[in-house]
Amino acid sequence: RPKRRTLTTTPHFKGGIITLIKNSIPAVEVSNSGKEDFESHTIKLLLPSGDLHITNCYSSPETTLALHTIKVEVSRHLVLGDFNSHSPSWGYAKMDARGVEVEDWMMEEKLILINRPQEKPTCYSRRWKTSSTPDLAMATGDIKRLTTREVCSQLGGSDHRPVILNMHSI
Repeated sequence: RPKRRTLTTTPHFKGGIITLIKNSIPAVEVSNSGKEDFESHTIKLLLPSGDLHITNCYSSPETTLALHTIKVEVSRHLVLGDFNSHSPSWGYAKMDARGVEVEDWMMEEKLILINRPQEKPTCYSRRWKTSSTPDLAMATGDIKRLTTREVCSQLGGSDHRPVILNMHSI
């Protein structure tokens, strides 16, 4: 009879990020925060047209944003993830303190929001029967011009809808 394996998990830990890159695309890891409260993972795609940096983030709503820990490149950089912040710029009726912080940081880093306020919300809580958009995508100007964003239908047990970023001519 096979032995059973017991898996342990961090109690009450929510979130987590994953960045998947197709095997045929050369890439290197640039940074990985590995923290529970603010996670960020930056990879660099080694493309024939030039390197493209992608930073994937998660910030729990109970913790302080640590946006200053992300090194944003001057060009060819995408920053995306769940920032748990509110702003009319991405579809909320009111701005919260985290929304102000994200917008100020985007201006400092010269990032442009790819989200549009009228898009379908990216998160649906089955428990509370509410929708929201904690998931943001932003880019340097050169990449923003080439990128479109699509919010897809909900999958499986996740409360977040998949978001597809299509990049044209990169």
